Amino acid sequence: MGQLGVYFLHGDWIYVAATDGSDPNSGKHRYVVRYCARIPDAKGKLLATIDKTDEVWFYGGSSHPYRMAYEATATYPLLAAIEGVDGFGFWAFQWWQASEKIVWYNERSGMIKFGPTFLGLRDGYHDDRLLVWVTKHLKVVKMEQVASSLPNALLRIGETTSEIYRLCTIVNLNSPLTMNHLRRLLLEAAEKKDSR
Repeated sequence: MGQLGVYFLHGDWIYVAATDGSDPNSGKHRYVVRYCARIPDAKGKLLATIDKTDEVWFYGGSSHPYRMAYEATATYPLLAAIEGVDGFGFWAFQWWQASEKIVWYNERSGMIKFGPTFLGLRDGYHDDRLLVWVTKHLKVVKMEQVASSLPNALLRIGETTSEIYRLCTIVNLNSPLTMNHLRRLLLEAAEKKDSR
């Protein structure tokens, strides 16, 4: 019985993620890929509509994720909160290829080791939840004050490039101190609301 999986094309290469996590080159599975390319409408008609039951996520990571800095990976969950999307996918936590890991498990000792990439994702996720709580639920700080292209925003959104890509991201998250300033601002705002 066939199972649906995930794949993407990049140039002349096809990347496949087996549903059981095995190495696609092992010959264990047979892969059949079908896709349809949608051509943008000349008049701007949307290729697909999004309704209230849909979830919108974004994806990122690196071909060598263990080399990514703490701050770079903390950006992913924070961007999910800033953009108001439902989540993010990250390549890769634990994979068959030695360079595609940010968590290492030793079966003999039962020890788990985390790299800075994992810690950045973890802390960024906690900050994401705090940011959503203070800006969306408590409504004591506006998102634009915390994260926007405005010059006085704590997290400044701007355009940057990486490899062949151009993207909007947090351009000043270059130190854990910036994350500490973010936490302090949000927690102080929540405390003021609570003391009223």
